[in-house]
Amino acid sequence: MQRLSLGESWLIYDGEERANPRFSVAKHVTLRHSKGLAHVTPCRGGACYAVEGSYSLRCCTVYDERRQAVAEVRGKEAAPGVSLGGDVFRLTVEAGFDSALAMGIVLLLDQMFGS
Repeated sequence: MQRLSLGESWLIYDGEERANPRFSVAKHVTLRHSKGLAHVTPCRGGACYAVEGSYSLRCCTVYDERRQAVAEVRGKEAAPGVSLGGDVFRLTVEAGFDSALAMGIVLLLDQMFGS
């Protein structure tokens, strides 16, 4: 039996190997305006994460289960008169959070919401 799904989901693996996914990432779908972008759920136990904000503006935050920010994407500021474009951003990862997972989430956000 399959559950009704309004969104797509992706898997995050360790490295290039396609065995034993670490996390499942589902695009947040809602019928009303929400800051939610995605839900990150472990495949083998562990913490869940929520991604909120606007990926198109490169302004989003990854929160843990206690609503503590663990990673953040922000557009990189340029010198006056210089345009860096949407592909240039700053990824800040808090101590103790897996930086590879943070970058994996950014890559998936680009798949979900990129142009």
